[in-house]
Amino acid sequence: MTLRPARGTLRRTRAILILAPTLLAGTACSDRKTAEAPAPALPPEVGVTKAQSRTIPIEMEFPGTVQSIRAVKIIPQVSGPVLQRTFKEGTRVQQSDPLYVIDPRPFQAQLDAATAQLQEDLASLQYWKVQAERNAKLYAKGDISQENKQKADAQLAQIQAAVAKDQADIAEARLNVDYSVVKAPFPGYIEETLVHEGSQVVAGQTSMTTLVQTDPVHVVFSISRAQLASMQRLQAQGYAPAEFSDFPARVRLGDGSFFPHEGRVDFVSSQVDLQTDTAAARAEIPNPSDGSGNVNLISGQYVPILITVGQRPEAILVPKAALVETQAGQQIYLVGDNHKVERRVVEIGPAFEGDWVVSKGIEAGDKVIVSGLQKIKTGVEVTIAPTKKEASHANRQAPVEK
Repeated sequence: MTLRPARGTLRRTRAILILAPTLLAGTACSDRKTAEAPAPALPPEVGVTKAQSRTIPIEMEFPGTVQSIRAVKIIPQVSGPVLQRTFKEGTRVQQSDPLYVIDPRPFQAQLDAATAQLQEDLASLQYWKVQAERNAKLYAKGDISQENKQKADAQLAQIQAAVAKDQADIAEARLNVDYSVVKAPFPGYIEETLVHEGSQVVAGQTSMTTLVQTDPVHVVFSISRAQLASMQRLQAQGYAPAEFSDFPARVRLGDGSFFPHEGRVDFVSSQVDLQTDTAAARAEIPNPSDGSGNVNLISGQYVPILITVGQRPEAILVPKAALVETQAGQQIYLVGDNHKVERRVVEIGPAFEGDWVVSKGIEAGDKVIVSGLQKIKTGVEVTIAPTKKEASHANRQAPVEK
């Protein structure tokens, strides 16, 4: 008689046999997971720089317009027909360069006549000098009357006056001869001519052309009442020159670069315009021509102008990358002595050479985070990344494995 296990017992045995490998596999996986558990996360790495303290210039930028210091109409001093124009329109001329020639012959004739008259009167003068001296001696001896002596003296005085008039006539005639050549009163650019050869010009009336001075030039701008008050406050604190004429001025060109020649403020109005709430101001800027006679600053041209209105001592500077804009305001993150992140709400002043001036919130020497900001929050411990210079030095010192 063959004994067989009960049907229920067979089922339990088969279930145990099936479950055993599963349990063994689960135990193995658990052991493997325990062995491969990740190491604790390292503190995030950030780049830092120290906030610097420097004395920096305080600058204000204004929209400006270039204006010629002098743009004058050339008007003749003598009348007559124009014989010649000696310049090319739209070119640069130097001081005393001839521009026009007015017929000089009438003035030369006047000069010659005045010279001849002088010679005649000088001869008479010599004669009456001798007569006056002789009559004075005779009168002293009692040989002639006082009346005769006085006549000789009067005649001498009259001829002396005639000689003086002749000399004045000669000077005037010589001036007219000189004025017959119309010359440039200063260096500049000459505009188009308004008269031509054969034109009749009238002294003191006819406009012949216009001469524009190009070096130096003025840049005119307006200062708001608030800006003017700020300048005066800096002056009172000793951070700015006492005179506006000592404020340096720089012009920014169209490509963003600065014009290489620095100027000075030469005028600030003492009155504020009621309609614009601004005061008129201007700066004088050197504007030399290049080898071809061209200039960079042209009258009527718009240019931004930067005025150095004072010096800011011990200004705190941080890179622009350190500034974080939030709804709570402008913030900067620091690394404290314990390598934990600190957050500071700051007040930002003007930009200077790629950095921000921080008016309030941090001090010189604070370690300001400039990279890795997306990985941090207040109170988190961080690792300071080495600078490029430090990393390069470390690589050079690393031992070589053999």
